[in-house]
Amino acid sequence: MKPWYNIVTACDDQFAQHAAVMLASLFSHHPHCSFQVFMLVPADFPEKTVSKVISSFDKNLCVVNVIRISTDEISDLKVDGHITNAAYLRLRIAELLPGTVGRVLYLDPDIIVTGDLTELFEMDLLEFALGAVPDTFVEVYRRDIRAKIALAANVRYFNSGVLLIDLPRWRSLNIGARAIDYCRSNRDSITLHDQCALNHVVNGRFYLLGEKWNFQTNSVFDMNSSHKLQSALIIHFTGEVKPWDFLCTHPLKHLYFESVQATAWRDFKVPWTYRDLMKRILGPAMSRAAVAAVRGIKVWPSR
Repeated sequence: MKPWYNIVTACDDQFAQHAAVMLASLFSHHPHCSFQVFMLVPADFPEKTVSKVISSFDKNLCVVNVIRISTDEISDLKVDGHITNAAYLRLRIAELLPGTVGRVLYLDPDIIVTGDLTELFEMDLLEFALGAVPDTFVEVYRRDIRAKIALAANVRYFNSGVLLIDLPRWRSLNIGARAIDYCRSNRDSITLHDQCALNHVVNGRFYLLGEKWNFQTNSVFDMNSSHKLQSALIIHFTGEVKPWDFLCTHPLKHLYFESVQATAWRDFKVPWTYRDLMKRILGPAMSRAAVAAVRGIKVWPSR
């Protein structure tokens, strides 16, 4: 009998394609496994998008449960940049997933799986409610983010894009609801939204996972990253610029386009503008004259 694993992801309509690509990359490396997927989406998530997601995958490999959720409870929480209310949906998994589900692997949509995750799925979390990988960017370059949520100097700050969760322990500690409450009452203290709230609530009491289980973009450009990148099994495209952006320079962005071919979005083309092209040619020090020359050019259609 094939092993059966539970996956959770969360997205809105804008990120549905990317969630499907992430799942396609996961399934392609686990032909020996079966998956139950819980996709958490806002209540207004289009039915046509649900159909595209479900039609992307072999029903013999997975069962995809699209769970629509009212965002009224979290509509007042902090959002900015590419972050929407969908980022907070993962905080409600305790109430949304069946009580029979004991362990889940949460994966952000901006992820590509590059190998077998069986070792991760079956990892012993000891007494912890979750396992996670530290966020090296925050720990090295933005320690102010840690300080604002009152983390002590010796407490690790994790990235919430990959979470191996023991749901009974998560529920017993009321982690999700406490994180939502913290977001609401400490709006000015959180910088990275739900991630900051989770780190405040967990306060370092998590199982420390190796970097290969959540290899973040800032680590890719470290001088000694080559060997680590080759051994990474989960590539997380953190930051504002993603593989589907014309200006992305991530060395593994091609993996996104390989996996998109296995989905209903296989005809996707990266949109770009002449302004983007000038930026790519001239680099960050783009002259004012070049900016003025391309100002007002509209984005090309993606299809």
